Amino acid sequence: MVELKGKGIYIWIIRDDDDPQVMAQACKDAGLSHATIKIADAGYAYNVSYDAQGLAHDKVPALVDAFHAVGIQAWGWQFVYGNVPEDEAKIAIKRVLELELDGFIVNAEGAYKNKHASAEIYMDRLRRSLSSFPIALSSYRFPSFHREFPWKEFLSRVDINMPQVYWMLSTNAGDQMARCYAEFQQPQYPQIPIFPTGAAFSEQGWRAKPGEVFEFMQTAKGLGVAGCNFWLFNHACKRFPDLWEVISDFDWEGTGYEEPDPDEDDFLFYGMCKANYLRIRKGPGTGWEIVGYLENGDVEPIYGVEDGWYRI
Repeated sequence: MVELKGKGIYIWIIRDDDDPQVMAQACKDAGLSHATIKIADAGYAYNVSYDAQGLAHDKVPALVDAFHAVGIQAWGWQFVYGNVPEDEAKIAIKRVLELELDGFIVNAEGAYKNKHASAEIYMDRLRRSLSSFPIALSSYRFPSFHREFPWKEFLSRVDINMPQVYWMLSTNAGDQMARCYAEFQQPQYPQIPIFPTGAAFSEQGWRAKPGEVFEFMQTAKGLGVAGCNFWLFNHACKRFPDLWEVISDFDWEGTGYEEPDPDEDDFLFYGMCKANYLRIRKGPGTGWEIVGYLENGDVEPIYGVEDGWYRI
């Protein structure tokens, strides 16, 4: 079984104009160890387009090859509903084997609530055909809020638990990560490694902030997990370069943050802006010129100066 650790990213829709080599190199430059691509939805293959003659064009193989060429694991994921579990399992197995993937993620959410028998059928079929293949579950972050979900049926048959720690309409990324981890330590849930997925997207007028993304990773790393994922590539890499930058700079194997320039004075700590915004001035006082701003969630190294003042 392949070892999964470090930072990863979810890829949902592969557009016709997406360049697999460019996408793979962006992930390589960001220090990612793996990427996970949507390969199926219910009982159907995904990211397959059709030309005017009705011929299928599968956009996944070229992207898998591009990731493998730069040393990045390529995982696949499928959104499932539980209405036709045999068909869902059948297409998942077919896609995993034909695409030569490194791992597979089951994305099961509200549609699978109260469908315990379907979960057993689906997962048993997967396990019979992919007995030694790494399989993960992507679902809710707080199981106590979703007791009708078939947690035991899924978690007892997968190798990794990948809860979606999306702090939407909130800012307490670290607190939510810690709560997620604590809830899954309860004895009613099968104990398997947790590998959380954080928010790097926007929705309903809300967007993740760099400081929140940093706090999520730092908290997860402090809890001892082997790594994390982020949703979503097109948002993080293309729409919000500040999020991509903080993900790229985070050193999962080291201290967690990028080390300061060795020519600088020794920094004291990292500070996070908690206000909506703060003015950045050239010196310690309101009489100094404003040279920039910090937004809520921004993280900066803090240095000491004389008389108890600090500087960025």
